[in-house]
Amino acid sequence: MKLHPYSEYARQARSCLSDARDWLNSDWPDGHGPTSEQAQGRRDAMVLMAYAKEAIEGRWLLTDEARDALARSAEH
Repeated sequence: MKLHPYSEYARQARSCLSDARDWLNSDWPDGHGPTSEQAQGRRDAMVLMAYAKEAIEGRWLLTDEARDALARSAEH
């Protein structure tokens, strides 16, 4: 199986993050939107997706401490 160059995988990953951002920016009918906790989570996810897009290109790198903290929070 021939692998594509990293740039192709990176483009696809960024595209998926953009799709997720678009879904989270959807307009919900009255009474069907996120709770206040979900809305805060959505805002946090937006920030993390923006950082992820930068990280894919190597323009934003986590410190080891930040990487460990994120890994611990993902376990919950």
